[in-house]
Amino acid sequence: MRYEIEYGDGVLPIEISRLYMLEHTLPKTVVESPHLESHFFQDAESSGFLRSIADGDRRDSNIAIVLDNPFQCPNSKKILDSLMDLLEPLGTPLSNITLILAIPKHLRSNLDPLMSYLGNPGHRDCVVQVHDEKRESSLRHLGDSHTRSIPVYMNSRYTDATHRILLSSVRPSIFTGVTGGAASISSGICGQKTLHKFHRIVALNETGLFNVDGVVAETMNEITTLCPPDLAITTTHDNSGTLARIAVGDLQTSWASAIKDAQSITAARVQRRADIAIVGAGGRGFDGTLYDALESLHAGFTVTRTGGTILLIAECSYGPGPDGFVETVSLSESEQDVITHAETAFENGMERSRFFMKVLESRNLVICSRMRESLVTEKLHCVGVRDPQEGLDIATTKLGSHSKVTLVQNGSNINPVMD
Repeated sequence: MRYEIEYGDGVLPIEISRLYMLEHTLPKTVVESPHLESHFFQDAESSGFLRSIADGDRRDSNIAIVLDNPFQCPNSKKILDSLMDLLEPLGTPLSNITLILAIPKHLRSNLDPLMSYLGNPGHRDCVVQVHDEKRESSLRHLGDSHTRSIPVYMNSRYTDATHRILLSSVRPSIFTGVTGGAASISSGICGQKTLHKFHRIVALNETGLFNVDGVVAETMNEITTLCPPDLAITTTHDNSGTLARIAVGDLQTSWASAIKDAQSITAARVQRRADIAIVGAGGRGFDGTLYDALESLHAGFTVTRTGGTILLIAECSYGPGPDGFVETVSLSESEQDVITHAETAFENGMERSRFFMKVLESRNLVICSRMRESLVTEKLHCVGVRDPQEGLDIATTKLGSHSKVTLVQNGSNINPVMD
């Protein structure tokens, strides 16, 4: 049978022979409610946030809206348009509204695709700012986190705003437990000094999907507490990108509600572990670099047996990711090696090296991407291909043509659960 896997802005086809014992692993799908938008308006109005703007001095007020990687939230434009429609009648000048884009470095060099995706919000006369964690002049030092004394530097447009709004999306994450909410603030709009300390904690503390009680979650919450948003708009989507729900309110209430929804939507039952897992990273927004695509690798790791093969399909048009990730993997032979590096000389990027090496210790990894095959082989200790069919053939040669195969078309928004 022929399947199409999202790959950057397009798809790659793959034929899976009937000789394989194929299990297509899919979580729940939802039908988008036609009433979601009206519920969003009602929830926003009942939160009291809009009233606080209307009751203040609207000429002197300014509003900061943080958008956490809009490409990972399929309905960003619709929700942003609805939010702007709510804000415009309140009287705050549009020039006093700043949209802060929390996006990966590789997306910052050319904003045209993202601006088009969002419907060119700058046309409304609001200010659009791309957050830069290294630009110290645009950061505000808020103090240190309570438990681990992390110096917290945040985007000053956000911290100094009269009213702060966060638009984010919740998905499972092997590195921070979940995305969205406090994860969006601590990873998306903080400065380099904060990120360095926070990412080191991520590297040294295993988290697991939907773990919101561990060291990493505690750290994210402590960072965010120093300057939380006044209004959080948190979305959940199914595996195909259909909007399931919009949770509106204060940060913790909105985030907790969205996490509960995401746990239900992303769960996928798996009968038994496979010999081969074919995993798509999710396409644009999820596979710009291998570093980005690693969130999806957890699905392949969970559904394959020890000694099995994962075929990861991720465009990686911007390469493997941060130097700290690549160099640490290159120098390491085990997960413990990464832990040692992180303890003694941490560099940003190492926080995802640990899980990558954990996978390589017990699975074979074939990466179908645009990366140079020599880089994949020599630096990342994997097999590199350009064609997913070639990748499947390599796995078949190793494990046999009658292997059990599990297909996970979007590994970035799934939580495989073994029966």
